[in-house]
Amino acid sequence: MCDLVFSIQEFLKIVPGLFIFPLSFYLAWKKIGIKVSSSFSVHHERTLPPRIGAIMLTNQKDKPVTIFSIHAMIGKSIFYEVDHFDPPMILKPLESLQLTPKPYSNLYLGADRYKPDFGSADNVELYIAIPNKIIRCQNMPHPSPLLFCKFNSYRMAIKSTLQFNGLVYNENAMYAITYRMDSAISTAIVDTSGLICREWNYHVNVIPQQYMKSKMEVRKYLELIEFDKAAGWFAVDELIYGKNVKQLSVDA
Repeated sequence: MCDLVFSIQEFLKIVPGLFIFPLSFYLAWKKIGIKVSSSFSVHHERTLPPRIGAIMLTNQKDKPVTIFSIHAMIGKSIFYEVDHFDPPMILKPLESLQLTPKPYSNLYLGADRYKPDFGSADNVELYIAIPNKIIRCQNMPHPSPLLFCKFNSYRMAIKSTLQFNGLVYNENAMYAITYRMDSAISTAIVDTSGLICREWNYHVNVIPQQYMKSKMEVRKYLELIEFDKAAGWFAVDELIYGKNVKQLSVDA
């Protein structure tokens, strides 16, 4: 009987360790090696070739990763440098980071222009250059369409996005004022009440209603308050909701 009691006591001493060991092993494993997952979008623009746009990097380990550059492998045969960082970029432990690579005019293979095939995500692999090695990023999994079947019995609201010079607006916006000041190009929005908002630092920030009849009248008022002397250049555009739009996108 004494031996049984002694055995139970000894077992109870090691029980906490049995529970702590898996957690300790998991925490240690999170610090071993380097594992980065990635996803990206393809950016299209009229005056530039299709290219890798926004990139999402996720550090799967509990230690920082120093990244000197990002490279893309196309069709397992051709690679190019997507972006480089000087000083190097630090991806913090267990951090997700989104970045936008700098654009380029064209890619060349020797003297021939090269157009990468971004049509399939499986055709593109991303690599990161870290101290002493280059490692392949794992593809970041996306939610399965089957997960959204639970919404089949509901009506879906669709987002529409109107933009002018990168500024999103709705039917309350009436005019856009684009101007250059201190070597920087900015765009302000004039709403239906005449209030000038968004990218606007001039001391007058309201257009009187009698000048809100047309973009020429808005320009006339801006000249009356000598905004043309403060800005090196400016232009006024009318924002007719759904008609005069520089970029329209619908997000489903």
